[in-house]
Amino acid sequence: ARWCLPSKCRAHRSSSRGPLSGVATDPALDELIANAHADRVDQLHDQPAGRVFFLELPLLPIASSELRARRRGGRDVRHLVPDRVDHYITEHQLYRT
Repeated sequence: ARWCLPSKCRAHRSSSRGPLSGVATDPALDELIANAHADRVDQLHDQPAGRVFFLELPLLPIASSELRARRRGGRDVRHLVPDRVDHYITEHQLYRT
């Protein structure tokens, strides 16, 4: 992934938090995030770009590689992902053989 300085970004960045305990991070990236972090969604309206907002999403008990394998095998994943995700995967014909 490429990172840009918040002052040079043309958009905001949102990301989900994952199970990162014990994973080494890049100090420069940590500093960028600390300086650009938005605690609330409404803070993204304070400036046109350059903020980082972390989404709190429930972790699914399945790996993305398993979802891709299921789709390649022609199996349904509707019960494993949100409706919008399933629609996007189907509409764009992702993870097919």
